[in-house]
Amino acid sequence: MVVRGFLAGQGSGAPQAAGAAEAFAGVSQSKLSFQVGTEQITFRAPPSVDLNDAVLVEFAPWSPSTRISDALATHRLEPTNGQAFTLPRFTAHATAQRDRLWSRWALWVNDVASDDARSLAACYANEFAEPAHPGRPQMRSKKGLGGFQVDRGFTSDLDDLAIATVTVNLPLAFLVDQSHPQGEAWDFLGKTYYVDRAMIAGFDATLRAAQQREVLVFGILLVPPPGTSTVGRAMAHPDYAPPGIFAMPNVASYEGVHAYAAALTYLMKRYGSGDTTYGRIHHWIVHNEVDAGLMWTNAGRKSGEAFMDLYHKSLRLVHLLAQERDADARALISLTHSWAEPEEERFYTGRQMLDLLERRCTVESDFPWGVAYHPYPRSLFVPET
Repeated sequence: MVVRGFLAGQGSGAPQAAGAAEAFAGVSQSKLSFQVGTEQITFRAPPSVDLNDAVLVEFAPWSPSTRISDALATHRLEPTNGQAFTLPRFTAHATAQRDRLWSRWALWVNDVASDDARSLAACYANEFAEPAHPGRPQMRSKKGLGGFQVDRGFTSDLDDLAIATVTVNLPLAFLVDQSHPQGEAWDFLGKTYYVDRAMIAGFDATLRAAQQREVLVFGILLVPPPGTSTVGRAMAHPDYAPPGIFAMPNVASYEGVHAYAAALTYLMKRYGSGDTTYGRIHHWIVHNEVDAGLMWTNAGRKSGEAFMDLYHKSLRLVHLLAQERDADARALISLTHSWAEPEEERFYTGRQMLDLLERRCTVESDFPWGVAYHPYPRSLFVPET
């Protein structure tokens, strides 16, 4: 097996979606700055914007649109330092808390009440107050190993083949219900989750083996189907339908985003910073083969646009949570080798997914994402591949 290709970069060269300039109102997202600190988020607007007449509009990941009527909250601006305005990063929500790092933001300079149907050009946080650069191994060669896992054996292949990169599957099924025999309590934003100690021990062993050999690690984030556990049903998208092997995360509800963010935060705290006690993950591949989403990242049958709306929210959340601990980490979209024609009629194409992602970045602010793709031209069941 080979490691998937890695194309670093941003989607900054994307053409603007047709009609975007007319369809979205508010101050251009390229002019706004959102700096994230440990306890607060600071918003800054350019001098040309009169903040005395402005409203900061906040949208949750689960907001169905960026129409003002779908806003999670609106904030009348009272700048304390020139064009700067500060909000607490964490706030109460339902029976727990939410992190405003998850939010999308828009600046509206007219009366919110009279424009409920207007869609705004929303954007995400784009800066951290104290960016971290914990470092990473150099990519010594193009030799990679896919699906590395210590308990499969053959760990010596890393040495014998001079492997430089590995992918490691990370099923988010390690969050379990309280009744699970291996469950260990872990508190996240006002809610107690339970972590499967045995699964985490397996991740530790695999990632330590890679760390000891200074191998670059790409973790693959996999959301299991809903199953029978309460947390599993919360995390998986409600439109998941069999026989999908993995699910799209549930970014359509607070409970779903909270559970998904809890799983991501646990992994990134343990493996995504400069602390190598348990091993390291350097980049994050977001789900599997999303152009074959109905099989590998299932949210039911969706148009390409509707599917990308969900996927972009997931990709962006991974990016933001990873960047908090490692400014050089990248969130990568996972694609098959079917670039121009779908492998099956019910699937998308790789090109379609990238075009839709770039358009989304044009409208909602760009960020440094990457591509993790299968470099082989045919099915793995064809021996000459």
